[in-house]
Amino acid sequence: MQKFWCACVITCVLCSSVQLFSQNAYFTVLAVHGKPVLQTSLKSDWSAIITGSRVNKNNVLKFSSGDYCALSFSEGGCLELKDAKNYGFEELIQRLNFKKQTLSKKMLDYVADNLINAKKSKEMKMLGAVVRSGKNQMQLSVPNEALLLSDIFPISWFSVGKNENYILRLQKKDGKTVFMKFLKDTSIALNCSDFSLLADEEYFCLISSAGANPLSADTVKLKIAPKSLSAAIMDTVNIEKSDTEFVVSPLKNMSVALYLERYGCNFEASAFLEKAIDLSMGAEGYIEHYIQFLVRTGQDKKALDFRSKYPGSAD
Repeated sequence: MQKFWCACVITCVLCSSVQLFSQNAYFTVLAVHGKPVLQTSLKSDWSAIITGSRVNKNNVLKFSSGDYCALSFSEGGCLELKDAKNYGFEELIQRLNFKKQTLSKKMLDYVADNLINAKKSKEMKMLGAVVRSGKNQMQLSVPNEALLLSDIFPISWFSVGKNENYILRLQKKDGKTVFMKFLKDTSIALNCSDFSLLADEEYFCLISSAGANPLSADTVKLKIAPKSLSAAIMDTVNIEKSDTEFVVSPLKNMSVALYLERYGCNFEASAFLEKAIDLSMGAEGYIEHYIQFLVRTGQDKKALDFRSKYPGSAD
């Protein structure tokens, strides 16, 4: 009798879970890979879903092998789907109820806004023209602005020719040179503690070629975060990373990347952005945001190369 009563209670909880939400509740597609399709009613045809698509009550999602989708719920919570099967709205609600949610609604709304609106960026449409106009300029392969959470500052750029040498300068805001070095390589990791740089002060890194016809890259502007701010940001990041699903979750990696972007920690954000794309096999939504990020941070050539890798995106 007790087992029967427990089973009834569980069944009632599952059956009533949908009723806990408003009649107008819905899911929004944040990112999608493959060709999952949506049916809005039993008599309607299946249609492709894209970033920003809504899944409402009585809708059904159909997934094939290799498909992936990230969804946010209008009343809080998120899901990632990748099993080849059909998902009814009620099952999505049940999965949501049984899933531990680590993202606050405020953070999830911020993630959704960034991913859904990424495709509308004017920067995306102008990408090719931007790169062509800068063909006589050295191209960075790191962000041109960043708040650093550690003393290590890895900077790199694209080669402008075989056997070319480069000059790197690190300057204060008043133009005084803190460090200068001639390089044969196109990358270097600077340890800011070697130069006694002050937290929250602006510094500028300038790179140019040293040949007969020298070229320059965008100036890289950086600040070192105060220890208290750096610790607070990394505490939040580490909490997210401690989730057992983090290493396999594209959305969780993307959420950390967006969190870091909010503070201007663009160097650290890059790694999580790339991880989210790799884990999702190149999901629409994640790709668009990443290319927008690259353009915004002065990595035009890298953005163009990346768009060539995923030609169906960012158009």
